[in-house]
Amino acid sequence: LQVLVLEVRERILGNEHLETLGSKADLAVTYCNMGRWPDAERLGVQVLEARERILGTEHQYTLTSRNNLAMTYCNMGRWPDAERLQVLVLEARERILGNEHLDTLQSKADLAVTYCNMGRWPDAERLGVQVLEARERILGTEHQYTLTSRNNLAMTYCNMGRWPDAERLQVLVLEARERILGNEHLDTLQSKADLAVTYCNMGRWPDAERLGVQVLEARERILGTEHQYTLTSRNNLAVTYCNMGRWPDADRLEVQVLEARETTLGTEHQYTLTSRNNLAGIYSNMGRWPDAERLQVLVLEARERILGNEHLDTLQSKADLAVTYSKMGRWPDAERLQVLVLEVRERILGNEHLETLGSKADLAVTYCNMGRWPDAERLEGQVLEARERILGTEHQYTLTSRNNLAVTYCNMGRWPDAERLEVQVLEARERILGTEHQYTLTSRNNLAGIYSNMGRWPDAERLQVLVLEARERILGNEHLDSLQSKAELAETYSKMGRWPDAKRLEVQVLEARERILGTEHQYTLTSRNNLAVTYCNMGRWPDAERLEVQVLEARERILGTEHQYTLTSRNNLAWTYSKMGRWPDAERIQGLVLEARERILGNEHLDTLQSKAELAETYSKMGRWPHAERIQGLVLEARERILGNEHLDTLQSKAELAETYSKMGRWPDAERLQVLVLEVRERILGNEHLETLGSKADLAVTYCNMGRWPDAERLQVLVLEARERILGNEHLETLGSKADLAVTYCNMGRWPDAERLEVQVLEARERILGTEHQYTLTSRNNLAVTYCNMGRWPDAERLGVQVLEARERILGTEHQYTLTSRNNLAWTYSKMGRWPDAEQIQVLVLEARERILGNEHLDTLQSKADL
Repeated sequence: LQVLVLEVRERILGNEHLETLGSKADLAVTYCNMGRWPDAERLGVQVLEARERILGTEHQYTLTSRNNLAMTYCNMGRWPDAERLQVLVLEARERILGNEHLDTLQSKADLAVTYCNMGRWPDAERLGVQVLEARERILGTEHQYTLTSRNNLAMTYCNMGRWPDAERLQVLVLEARERILGNEHLDTLQSKADLAVTYCNMGRWPDAERLGVQVLEARERILGTEHQYTLTSRNNLAVTYCNMGRWPDADRLEVQVLEARETTLGTEHQYTLTSRNNLAGIYSNMGRWPDAERLQVLVLEARERILGNEHLDTLQSKADLAVTYSKMGRWPDAERLQVLVLEVRERILGNEHLETLGSKADLAVTYCNMGRWPDAERLEGQVLEARERILGTEHQYTLTSRNNLAVTYCNMGRWPDAERLEVQVLEARERILGTEHQYTLTSRNNLAGIYSNMGRWPDAERLQVLVLEARERILGNEHLDSLQSKAELAETYSKMGRWPDAKRLEVQVLEARERILGTEHQYTLTSRNNLAVTYCNMGRWPDAERLEVQVLEARERILGTEHQYTLTSRNNLAWTYSKMGRWPDAERIQGLVLEARERILGNEHLDTLQSKAELAETYSKMGRWPHAERIQGLVLEARERILGNEHLDTLQSKAELAETYSKMGRWPDAERLQVLVLEVRERILGNEHLETLGSKADLAVTYCNMGRWPDAERLQVLVLEARERILGNEHLETLGSKADLAVTYCNMGRWPDAERLEVQVLEARERILGTEHQYTLTSRNNLAVTYCNMGRWPDAERLGVQVLEARERILGTEHQYTLTSRNNLAWTYSKMGRWPDAEQIQVLVLEARERILGNEHLDTLQSKADL
């Protein structure tokens, strides 16, 4: 209709008649609503130029045209152009109409919105307060313009992270509109919708849902199911459901919105593209990354074609697609897009615009995933400094930057730095948001993760229990965040050796995720994998293998054979096979993982180096020590070059190479490396950090092998005392220390001391792990060896038979642990003078080792020597 009116007026009245120009202006507004911003801009420029020529630059119609064109620039993301025009309009209206004329105040309000979009929130707040105070004085506190001003100021506070201030104003607006306009007036419903968004930001999702449902039902009844306001309500409710972890509900609503907008507006309208992008975000949260990628590529291609490569919405599409690529493990693709987005935003918006800083933060996360931590640290430091200067030290974006830098420090092994930053974030959020806000709980949880990495497990457990209790109370037992808290607490219990507690929580999480998300969602698969790791630690290797095979098959089918998650699953299965003594199977799988990572990530990516280290460990267990040494040397050199000599991963490489030297009988070389590792860990982590204690224990074993038993005993006593004090008398690492010291006492001929410790360890392990756990069986075997040395051969035989029968039943007759048990029993028979019995067993062991390991494996040669 507007085109028809325009054409007739142009023909009858002429191109520059005021009514013709009014028609152009009206059509430009319609084009804006349709997302046809270039068409709107073209008409807006024509109207402005004509009115300036005919009416003058300061006529009210001219100023209105300038303001309308500014609004079009706003929609196009051309905020500097919009600001320039709006400042001109404001100055003219102040000069002509006065500071408190309603049109002048509207200009201030419009400019405030632009400042908000530019991230200039203090400027937006200043103008917003001026407009509100003037309208309250001139129009009264409950005039619609006054209420709109109050609402706009609330939105500014929202952007500033001042949600309690925003909520206070929005509640006032809502109450006034309900009283004046009624519960179902469109402005009242908009107030409810705005308040619901604030509740979402505050983590008050049930309140947000309640309001969102009210708004949706009312708009459906008043406006119809396919009106754009109704569709916006449906979309907002979908976002709330997303935050609540109710993704199927969110998916259902967002699909409805997309289908309606495609039908009503067309497939390439900006609102339709936004809906498609929102649905992609839901799919991404659901772990349906290929579906998310497909939709995001469609949106990106449409925006590039319609808006251009450098429009802000196009850049946002690239940024969103990059995040999906990152989740898919396609980090080079993510990096490529993020670098493009960052360069364009820096050129268009400036180095310190909030969207530019957001691009830097996103790229830093990708660098973290790629193991490029110095690059990540550099970018995160820049973002943090800028946000502190622009937004203040306690704005939520600033706190998020501080948290991101803490995570990077964690990855770099700089835990004291990480702890310092995370404590700052937690204290600020507790003060600003309250102790139970979701962001505060996340900070508390992050600090727990740092404590866990530092070996401060009781501190980690205390914080995680607090977070879990709060989330269960606020969100419910089966909210995804509550389940994540349970999973993280279970991981801490696992590190503490409290495997039954870990298993109990992991089973709960797995069952809930299977019921809520489905059996093949990535979170469900992660839960299954975590339970498998616990089963491994508990010695329930067949159960672990069964779960890991399920996870691997599902990830191969869903993500592909070379996705990083699939490779991790394959690696986990190899680790289980290694625990089961199935080293050829472990080697085969680890070789496949290593080849894939070298091809995809490069020879020196940290994940590739980790694969090499794990393959070397398998070679070491297989007695292929030269192979292990060669690979470990390569890994060590690469980590020293990339991470530095004193990074914790570099120190771990040195420790692993030292262990290989020890197995090769190169004890001086082993001692040299272990002393270096110990000195650095003492300096960086402290004398009683668990990794430092582990270094002391490793060095003690080397001293034992060198016959330096007093030196070994001295270190082992120190380690035992520290672990008893830090972890408790019955922690598994404490019991391991007792077992190691008992072996040293055995070597020193202090058999009563050895027996005393070994009995303590055996009784504790039987009580904690059960009578047939491998650690328990090892304790029983060690005690049998001590009894043998003490000449208590019947006791030794009794224990040796128990161990052998249990291992045959659990592991099979030809497992390496079973063969070792059989060999130990033969040794006992030899000591008892029962040489025919000893010979019979040793022949069986030799034949099995020749068949399984080969004629020249060191264990096979040892069997020949024993026979």
